[in-house]
Amino acid sequence: MSRDPLRFRLGINLVIFFAVLISGTLIFTSLEGWSFLNAFYYVIVTIATVGYGDIHPITSTGKVFAILLIITGVGTFLGVIANTTEIILRRREKWLRRKKLNLNPASILKK
Repeated sequence: MSRDPLRFRLGINLVIFFAVLISGTLIFTSLEGWSFLNAFYYVIVTIATVGYGDIHPITSTGKVFAILLIITGVGTFLGVIANTTEIILRRREKWLRRKKLNLNPASILKK
């Protein structure tokens, strides 16, 4: 059985994404004294590039960490989105190719 490089890359991106999510939440809880929920909310809003601005770091250390979070989190988040989209499009392309060749299109979706 061969490894699918797209799924492997997606797995790596997901691990990094969740590591950034968890570590960012814990660090902001510690640095800024925020509740777990507020820190998690801030990390999600920042990584997803929404940036409401209702919660923001006050300390210099928190601001520096926010910069690092933006660089690592946004890049990882976009990597997850790009890999997921690529996998979905590849599956659809295989399905359409099988349908065009008059093969059973449902068998490709099981893989």
